[in-house]
Order: sequence, then C-alpha cells, then structure tokens
Amino acid sequence: MSYPHIVSDSEGTIHLTYDDDMFDPHIIYKFNDGINWDTWSDPDTIDLDNGHRNLLVADNNNRLYCFWHWASGTVYYRYLDVGNNEWSEVFNPCDSAMFLKIIVGGDNSLNIMGDFNPMLSYSRITYFKFNNDAWSIPEIIGSNTILPNNDMVLDNQLFPHFVWCQHVPGVAYDNDSIMYRYKTSEGWSVPELINCYGNFPAIVIDNFNRKYIIQVENINESFYLKEYKKINDEWEVSTIDENNYTFYHNRLLCKNGYIYFINVHVDTVIGPSGYTKLIFRKKEILTSLQENDEQSGQLLQNVPNPFTYTTTIEYTLEEDAFVSLIIFDFTGKKIKSLNLGSINHGSHLTTFYSSELRTGIYLYALEINGRLSQMKKMIKTE
Repeated sequence: MSYPHIVSDSEGTIHLTYDDDMFDPHIIYKFNDGINWDTWSDPDTIDLDNGHRNLLVADNNNRLYCFWHWASGTVYYRYLDVGNNEWSEVFNPCDSAMFLKIIVGGDNSLNIMGDFNPMLSYSRITYFKFNNDAWSIPEIIGSNTILPNNDMVLDNQLFPHFVWCQHVPGVAYDNDSIMYRYKTSEGWSVPELINCYGNFPAIVIDNFNRKYIIQVENINESFYLKEYKKINDEWEVSTIDENNYTFYHNRLLCKNGYIYFINVHVDTVIGPSGYTKLIFRKKEILTSLQENDEQSGQLLQNVPNPFTYTTTIEYTLEEDAFVSLIIFDFTGKKIKSLNLGSINHGSHLTTFYSSELRTGIYLYALEINGRLSQMKKMIKTE
C-alpha cells in the first residue's frame, strides 16, 4: 500500500484513500465517523483498473474528489457528494498529465498543480483549474522542471503562486535553480530566480500576503535550510538549520495566526544504515511581523490596553508620508482600514473607536506609503 491521503469534512467525518497492491493496483476508499477510531468502513474500490498515485480532496460543500492516474499520463476522477453512498461515474479531464497537488479555493474551485505531458523527457509544471463544473485550459508555468521538487499556494485573492526546481543542463541536480511565479488579474508574472543552488522548495502565504519560501541549499558540502521571506516586494534570507546531510519533504501551512513547517532531517548517510527524523516547527505570524521595516517610523503600544470603547495609538514618522491604520483579527483577517491621510514627520496620536469590534484580541499596524509597517496586539473588553 502507498500514497495515503486523508481529509476531514465539516461534519468531522474522516475520509481515507490509498493505493493498494503494487502488482494489481487499485485505489481504496474508507471512512470513519471521527469518534470511534477503531471502526472504519469496509474498503471500497474507486478506480476501474490499475489506478495509482491517488489524490483526495474535499471541497467547501463536502464533496469528495478522488483523482488517480493510469499508465503514464492519463488522469481520472470520481466524486462523492455528502449523504450519498455511491461514487459518481468516472471522468477523464486530461489524457496527458499528472496531478501533484490540489487546493480548494474560497470560491469552491479546485486549483491543481500538475505535470503536463509527463511522457516527455523533461517535466513541465502546469496549472489546472476546475470551477463551476468546467475545466480551464492547462497553463504551463515552467519547463525542464524536476518532480516532485515544486509547490503551489493561493493568495488572499485566490490567485496561484508556484515555486519549482528547474534543471540547468550540464549542472548537478543538487545545484539547480529555484524559480517563483504567480498569477494576477492581468496574467502571469515573469519567472523569478530565487536561488541558483536549491532543492526541495515549499511556499506559503500568510494572511498579510507575505510570501515565505523554504528550500535546501548545498554549499561547500554542507546543507542549509533557508527561508526566503518577501516583505514589501523584497526577499529577505535567513538560515533555519544546517546539517552535514540533507533535508527534504518540506511542507508549509498557514493557519490560525501561525506558520507550521514540517520536514525530514537526515542524520546519517542514506541507505540501509541511514537515520532520518521528522522535524516540526511553528512560529506566530505576529512575531514575524514585528520584525518589519522600522526605518520609516515607529509604532507604539496603544493606551489603555485592554480597552473598552476607545484607545489611543501613538506613532512616529521619519519623514512625511501617507498613512493608514489597519485593524486585523488575530488570524490576520483585515477588519477595518482607517485612512489617516498625509501626515508630517514626527510624533502623532490617533484615537481608535471600537464600537464595531467584539470582545477579543486584535492586531493593529500602520501602512506607510503603501508599505505595511510594524504590528502590535491590543485587547478589546466589555
């Protein structure tokens, strides 16, 4: 058995798929009510014949989609609606592709990262989209890519961002280029070179639209786990970890005010005597945001804090600037934006009225000339 995938729907039911029997492959589905963990349903075969490399996802309406591949490049899928016991008929969205990752958007679309025409001697990272029961035309993002060294994420406007490892002919595979590209309402950006010596990239975007890319770099026979963080259109680089051997299977997730990171850390040579361990890390987004650009000004703690109806926020500007006060909830969702207008350099006070806020923890930040500056925490009470 291989390729296990597990999802939970909004009712708490756990759904599981996996590839079964490498000599006569099939895709198997089981479910659990999320309460009685020792009681799973009987196995249900989803594919028709020789299915492998399944992917499972639940959309916002609790419809399950299971995708799989046959032979070397034909994609199939079936879906299961909530309350039904029978899977749909089998559909064939693409005859020459391999699906690698699926993200459900807030508009209930399926956003898919795949490899178009995997029969070629090189891979081509491709974007597929399924929305309103219709498939878009596949859009090729980059060529000469190395599978599975790639990742995809959606931003706050539901546009896809890709990072991938692109092979440079004549260069060793552990010294390939890490590329980044994204889509906007105006089309695709120009592919951006992140680093010439990278591998195993992963990407995440927080609620403040900050981009984080994790990758492994091999420098002078040592391996470095690097974080590339994009703040106000500029990349900042820091080292997370260092190792004599490699790291791989980097995975990132942003949820509930935190960025979660999990990967494999290799301690000895890979082989029968090799030893690896799974490492889990997390960091609070607020802590990261407090490291933002302080050259344009300084944001002080609100007074009083906690507060009931009104609170005063003090800030200083190094030069004249256009300023807005932005209020977020603790998960990073923007609640309110107050345009303070053109402000002269120096110290200033502004009063915030909290009549629209419920009791809880909030974040506030200054936006100075369109750049999100420092952020602090404030507490609203009854």
